[in-house]
Amino acid sequence: MRKKKKQPVNEIPVFSLHDLDDGFVNIISEFIWSESFKYADINEFGSKLQQALRYYDFLLIILVRYKEINDKFLSLQEEKRKLLPAKSGVTRMTPMDGRLLAESGRLTTILHLEIESFYQFAKVLLDNMARFLYVYFGQHFGKEKRISLKSHDNLEKHHEIYLKTKGLVIPEGFSESVTLLKNSICDYRDDEISHEMTLRRTRGTAWGSSRATRIVGGIINPRLGDKTSVTEELPQLMEAINIYIKRVIELIESNRDKSRLKLKDKVNQE
Repeated sequence: MRKKKKQPVNEIPVFSLHDLDDGFVNIISEFIWSESFKYADINEFGSKLQQALRYYDFLLIILVRYKEINDKFLSLQEEKRKLLPAKSGVTRMTPMDGRLLAESGRLTTILHLEIESFYQFAKVLLDNMARFLYVYFGQHFGKEKRISLKSHDNLEKHHEIYLKTKGLVIPEGFSESVTLLKNSICDYRDDEISHEMTLRRTRGTAWGSSRATRIVGGIINPRLGDKTSVTEELPQLMEAINIYIKRVIELIESNRDKSRLKLKDKVNQE
């Protein structure tokens, strides 16, 4: 894989479509395999991560499909550009123009489906990772009420006090990763996909030098307070997720002795 520059922990990492050619390894699957044997019940640890593993696989599948449809879409746009008349003015649409326009619309729909699907399942993955940490390290009752980690949003809100009161060693960049993914994935999924209320929303497609397409949201007849939106590049989001999962793995490895799950070594000592 290409060597990448060091990225600030609170920014989406630089990761291009070309990096997808090298493929992603399912790091959750690898971790389950290496970690499970450290517990008295080798199935207990892995079972707690099965949901996260499932949705991580979904994201890998979506990325492959996205890259394929992204390349087809951009090739078609280039073909359309070549057919533009040399001079400005009114021109008649040819049958070829009509076919390209129809195909462009079809590819756009599929492309947007893959992008929004990535956000949907990435949110589910993050929620399952939060619930895993809650099960792995146990409940926490604060001074006023029980802290819940039922979602990534809850994790972002309560993780500092939860980790502190549990006495856990916190990996460098963990908090930044939690906040970054909440802002870049959870908020977009909630505001622009699952709970979008306005019927005046329009969605277009944009791309730059990286050639990774993104959804751009606008508003018909905009009013005061209406906002535009744009998705992040999917390869970069996936890399941000990978960085976060690696920090979760580091959190577990550094605090294994504080887990609610019974370790094999402790059982043998008893």
